[in-house]
Amino acid sequence: MVFNQTRPDPPTALVPEPVSQQLVDKPCLGVIYVPWTQIDLPHTKGSYEPSNTYYKDVEVPEESVFVVADSAERCQHFEVFVDGKRVGVTNGDEPLDRSPCGNAEKCITENGGSKGYFTLQKGE
Repeated sequence: MVFNQTRPDPPTALVPEPVSQQLVDKPCLGVIYVPWTQIDLPHTKGSYEPSNTYYKDVEVPEESVFVVADSAERCQHFEVFVDGKRVGVTNGDEPLDRSPCGNAEKCITENGGSKGYFTLQKGE
């Protein structure tokens, strides 16, 4: 008896679309490709009015980490989008009480300011 079974063609390699994800803890940071960029988003104190959406294009290598933080005063959380897809929300350890917080680095490391660490995954 001879048994012969044809083999199917190998599956086409699927390349997942680039995905960004929010990291829980602060990652080890190495090279800084883009320094902190100050963005002013006006907001009326005590109101729930929607703030404007702010778009900022930055050139960073794939497989890197980017950080978004509230600074100067602890008063906002931010929704973060990459390529139009929501990847997370900033948060902090202290209340949003409009307390002086310092520059971004000091605010997130010493004063419990709102921050988020996000990966920028490799694409095609």
